[in-house]
Amino acid sequence: MLPEEERADLSRIGGFPVKTPSGEMVPLATVANIEARRGIDAIRHHDTQRTLTIRGDVDFSVISGGEVVGYFHENIKDRVARKYGISTGLDELSLAEDETARDFAIQFPIALALIYVVLAWVFASWSWPLAVMAAIPLGLTGALLGHVLLGLHLNPMSLLGLFTLTGIIVNDSIILVSTYKRLTLAGTPAAQAIEDAVCRRLRPVILTSLTTMAGLFPLMLEQAPIGAMFKPLAAAICFGLLYGTLLVLVVIPVLLSLIIDGTERLEPLRQRARGWLRLEHATQDAR
Repeated sequence: MLPEEERADLSRIGGFPVKTPSGEMVPLATVANIEARRGIDAIRHHDTQRTLTIRGDVDFSVISGGEVVGYFHENIKDRVARKYGISTGLDELSLAEDETARDFAIQFPIALALIYVVLAWVFASWSWPLAVMAAIPLGLTGALLGHVLLGLHLNPMSLLGLFTLTGIIVNDSIILVSTYKRLTLAGTPAAQAIEDAVCRRLRPVILTSLTTMAGLFPLMLEQAPIGAMFKPLAAAICFGLLYGTLLVLVVIPVLLSLIIDGTERLEPLRQRARGWLRLEHATQDAR
């Protein structure tokens, strides 16, 4: 056993005598290559098991972190586990990304349900909120199209952008439908009220969307590593607003017209049902 002060001296270690299978004593340097290397700074554990964390930077213009993890699980994980007898799992950012995707699948329907409840309460109607919320899939379609055009992959920032876009795009529809409702209450015929609402709210809707897109457009073109993290968020909002706003001004008036026509056609049936109920109550009272 070498003294403590000699263990850091490679020449002393190389001169340490070792016995060969033939019984001859030779210096260690004649039978082994000795070199200095950096040792392990820390040994980390998870649930009492020694762990090793593998990290890497991802070029988001080529692939996403989720795709890298998916490729590992499909093509590498089992081979490594069998060869070295280890287990693998997600940690830190990869785990957070996976949890974000699962949370989005749960929280997004809840958000849509809450939006519907609020709109139904404000408009005092069960059908008008559907016309307002029809703008949401239009905006989401534009956001996904923007990702395709820019070669971006869906990641947690993209999901955050879709959440934000949902609230913004609904505001344009609310402005349009509120104006229509105000005009009909003032006595304007339904068809004329739809046309006037689009004409009066055209400038506010477009300006609101353009100012939002103008603020996020520089971020969408950012190439720096830190700024590039938020590029999917900016792309989702900008393309979703650009595509969704144009369709809102066309699709929402069409849906309002269909709802009005459907309501007018169902009105005779409602009158008959009310008359039948009154007759039924009168018959019961007579008995």
